[in-house]
Amino acid sequence: MMSLIAALMVLVSCDSEYSQPPVNLPEGGIGTGAWDNPMTAYQCLLGSVNPDRAEAWVTGYIVGVVNTEVGNVLNERCAQFEGPFSVNTNILIAMNPGERDWEKCATVQLPSGSVRSALNLTDHPDNLDKLVTIKGTTGEKYCGAYGIRSASDFNWGDQGKEEVELDPVEGPFFQNFSASTSFDPYAAQGWKNVMVSGGLSGWYVRDFDNNNYITTSAYLGTQTGGPYENWLISPAIDMSKLTEKTLEFETMAAYAVENPENCLLEVYVMTTDNPATSTSTRLNAVTAVPTGSAYTAWVKSGKLDLSSFEGTVRIGWRYWSKEGGSGYSATYCLDNISVGGATEPETPVVPPAGGAVYEGLTTSAEGWTYDNVILPSGVSSVWKWDSNGYLKGSAFNGSAQECESTACSPVISLAGLTGARVEFEHTAKFQTTLRELCAFVVREAGTTEWAEVSIPTWPAAGSWTFVGSGSIDISAFDGKEIEIGFRYGSSTAGADTWEVKNVKVTASK
Repeated sequence: MMSLIAALMVLVSCDSEYSQPPVNLPEGGIGTGAWDNPMTAYQCLLGSVNPDRAEAWVTGYIVGVVNTEVGNVLNERCAQFEGPFSVNTNILIAMNPGERDWEKCATVQLPSGSVRSALNLTDHPDNLDKLVTIKGTTGEKYCGAYGIRSASDFNWGDQGKEEVELDPVEGPFFQNFSASTSFDPYAAQGWKNVMVSGGLSGWYVRDFDNNNYITTSAYLGTQTGGPYENWLISPAIDMSKLTEKTLEFETMAAYAVENPENCLLEVYVMTTDNPATSTSTRLNAVTAVPTGSAYTAWVKSGKLDLSSFEGTVRIGWRYWSKEGGSGYSATYCLDNISVGGATEPETPVVPPAGGAVYEGLTTSAEGWTYDNVILPSGVSSVWKWDSNGYLKGSAFNGSAQECESTACSPVISLAGLTGARVEFEHTAKFQTTLRELCAFVVREAGTTEWAEVSIPTWPAAGSWTFVGSGSIDISAFDGKEIEIGFRYGSSTAGADTWEVKNVKVTASK
């Protein structure tokens, strides 16, 4: 707390003529950035930071956007507070709903992913003036004003999501990022994408030539916007549980820079998941060296010795580029990470994140039932298992008609468990009423009323591309026997096809 107050004193003095200005408490008081004591939007627009936290939770009301089609620096001209909105890459937050003074607003960068999908005002104009708490990096400017960089999570209301510390990985593990192109499932396992400076979105998973890998670059940055520093940090690892104390991985690179020292990829053993507080030891790994604009072949790191490290550690890959933009920053890719001599499994190994309580809709819909509330004429079944490996819901029968049908899971016991969460994959090409009438739902077994729970990530319209739902918090049902479901709805305005697979429920003892 003292470091946070000190930061505020410095920030106040920047615009003050006093040599020793008084400490002015921000409107709303001082929040530490913890999930249950978030910073306020006012603290955020002052540029407040908490050095003990790589990312902070900030609470405020969504009041508008920086209209980057007008200008990239927040001012009276490009601050947009009324719809229709056409920019989905940022929002403005403030202390009060209905705030229309741009100088009282903090900017929020929305990187591509579940947070942007849920919060942006282009797709969700009804989010205007809603209270939200957002997790991201504070203390840096975005669109010319202090705000939140690289928003990584959110929760509706005045608190963030309870931060449950995962148990360290006990034993060898292998990560090849084949589970999803969304970072969400890896974050649920304990992986962290930490942006230290520069303001870009950091590491992201890419699918190329039927292979997933994680990559980062400052290509979208500018020469004067650096330095760019992004960390990919592994889950905590209990070194006492490793028989073979080794690390191996592969890298690939492209877009050489004139001075190689101006753009680096390094790997460290870290004592914490915060680069600002960790005691970090650099490892002498072999990494790919970009030689031009083309990508190199994959380069093996060599078997790195971790035997001198004890206790709980993390592995961190640090990308640093002095400048951004084409010709000034290289792109690095990372894959096939092996800790403790683990080899590539037939199916992706998931480090412990509370343990799977239920997995379904993988090869069949065994145990699932269908509650048909309204069936349109000529339709006898809305939900059915498709031989291509997913549960398919559709009520289209030559025309769009009113329909409601819920696919219900078998009973899932959460007895003695806490922190329950759900994730799945889904897709829908033609989206008319999908997000309005379809929903993920949960109920206590033996009851009839379903509770609708927000889906963080919806699939993009226009193609049959499955995406991860993101991690869905159902901890309100901890300790109970439950059913989960997918409610399909349609109307005369539209009857979409919704496809769902690979449902997983996790929880902790």
